[in-house]
Amino acid sequence: MSTRRRRTLWTLTLVWVSASAEGQDPRFRRGDVDHDGSRNVSDAVAVLRSLFAAGALPLACDDAADVDDDGRVLVTDAVYLLSFLFRQGDPPPHPFLDCAPDPTADELGCAGGSNCSGGEFFVVDRSGSMQDSGELQIARREVIARLEQLSESDVFAIIFVDRALIRFPSAGNPIAATPENIALGTEWVLAVLGGSGGCPGPALLAGLELARRSDVDRDSVWYVSDGGGTCPGRSEQEYLAATLESVTRANEGLAEIHCIGIGVSERTIQDNFLRDLAQSNRGTYRRVR
Repeated sequence: MSTRRRRTLWTLTLVWVSASAEGQDPRFRRGDVDHDGSRNVSDAVAVLRSLFAAGALPLACDDAADVDDDGRVLVTDAVYLLSFLFRQGDPPPHPFLDCAPDPTADELGCAGGSNCSGGEFFVVDRSGSMQDSGELQIARREVIARLEQLSESDVFAIIFVDRALIRFPSAGNPIAATPENIALGTEWVLAVLGGSGGCPGPALLAGLELARRSDVDRDSVWYVSDGGGTCPGRSEQEYLAATLESVTRANEGLAEIHCIGIGVSERTIQDNFLRDLAQSNRGTYRRVR
């Protein structure tokens, strides 16, 4: 485990943005109670400790601990988070994927906002099946929309995959989300053409490697795909099952993996794969028709 991971994993992030210094409400990510950059069991434990442990220190941000956004910090918040993590429950309300002030008026406060720098790494399917009904164009739109939400404290990189990988930037390392780099990345996304075949496993592992190389405290891999996988030598179901196992094993809490299913029908092999990949890696899943 790297020095950065030893320093930040399961510890309280002490670099916060003061509301008074910024002149606005603190920004936070709902469910990141211990401010380590991710949502996991330790956040549920932090909620319970604040409620029941004698001598427990006050929470740094009650809004982050209000996982169900009902204006109170209760046992139900820990239950809500655990349900999302382990029982495919609904994700916490906004701000969850993004770092933002609380949109809900309530009596809770936030003594300090989260350290909001993050890594956003995109793995985009450009296989032949993504060209049947405009799926690749929709995938481009989804990626560009996420790029436009990044701040200059974030880092990003993009991978398109069919039988092989193509990357932005070509050097294969995360780059700062400056306006100039976002413009270049957007131009590159729009120029990528469709391919043929589809072997997403190596691309998802490459996305995790980007997270491993980043120097920020929160990393997310976004997989934008129709959920298929047709590498030679295995049936699609066998290949997707093996990919789910290998990617989840390689992740080990490094990054959240969020899946966006383009044109995916419910209860199909592809739908199940994307849902299981997100659920097994603390991410979210949504379908775009």
